[in-house]
Amino acid sequence: MLGVLVDLAVIAGSVLALWYGATAFVEAASLVARRVGLSELVVGLTVVAVGTSTPELLVTLDAAVVGRTGVAVGNVVGSNVFNLGLLVGAVAVFAPVPTGRTLVYQDGVAVVAATLLTTALVADGTLSRVEGVGLLVVYATYVLVLIRRGSGSEAALSADGSAESAASGGTTVSTGESADSPVETVAEAVSPRHLLRGVVGFGLLVGGAHLLVESSADLARLVGVSEWAIGATVVAVGTSTPELATSMAASASGRHEVSIGNLVGSNVFNLLGALGATAAIRPVQVTGDAWTGLLWLCAQMAVVVVLFRTGWRLSRAEGALLAAGTLAWWAASVAG
Repeated sequence: MLGVLVDLAVIAGSVLALWYGATAFVEAASLVARRVGLSELVVGLTVVAVGTSTPELLVTLDAAVVGRTGVAVGNVVGSNVFNLGLLVGAVAVFAPVPTGRTLVYQDGVAVVAATLLTTALVADGTLSRVEGVGLLVVYATYVLVLIRRGSGSEAALSADGSAESAASGGTTVSTGESADSPVETVAEAVSPRHLLRGVVGFGLLVGGAHLLVESSADLARLVGVSEWAIGATVVAVGTSTPELATSMAASASGRHEVSIGNLVGSNVFNLLGALGATAAIRPVQVTGDAWTGLLWLCAQMAVVVVLFRTGWRLSRAEGALLAAGTLAWWAASVAG
């Protein structure tokens, strides 16, 4: 019993480290990026989007490197199920969520395609280095297409075709400079305090990720469940704390579409970026539980996109359905 309590305490501390580390790293990196001349769109699609998913990336990498492949794949699948199942469902139960054409036909199609592609690649039980590199190439292409189209955080088309500003819902860092100010060097633009905050944040991410993997694996052994189950539940929720905080803040201010859009983008990165980078470094072995989880994820993503399209909103009843489905999947994962 004492061992379980110790593991739970370490997990809680690791999650706090991941949350603070991701926040500090994203803020510092965003400031540097803006000060050296990158646009708001590029910063939103790269630094902020990837930064909030850094916990998933580092935890998945660490788990794979130390041989905890069940935790690695469980973290990615579980985080995606949590993001677009329980979290989006809970937001919709609180207040119906309006959607839009860009969310459905661009981001929704992208997340379904990413899920199907990943599932197809692991059908043989392994995600190889070549396949991992392929996923990274697909993700890079996806980001470049978004930048080229000028979509993402700066503008989104609503159901009636009107432009909706989404930039106000993202993370912004005031630079005190006009858009026409000359590009500065990093040393001139950013104070040592900001750089130190970024370094400390990244250090907390790395340390928190390793502690979360080890303590979660130990907890699985002590309570008699699989590493996959712990990865898909406890670890997945823990690494999703940055997305959770961002989503709740956006929803509280009424920017529901921005909130859900961020979660969809995070899911695309988790599959193509996090899992792709992990496999590129070390091939990932996929267990039967993970395969079943990916099939569930495929079905869930398809249902979510369809619900986004029906009436161009996600109703309270639909949100409750998504949340209930996620809880049932969690229970089945632990019981199995």
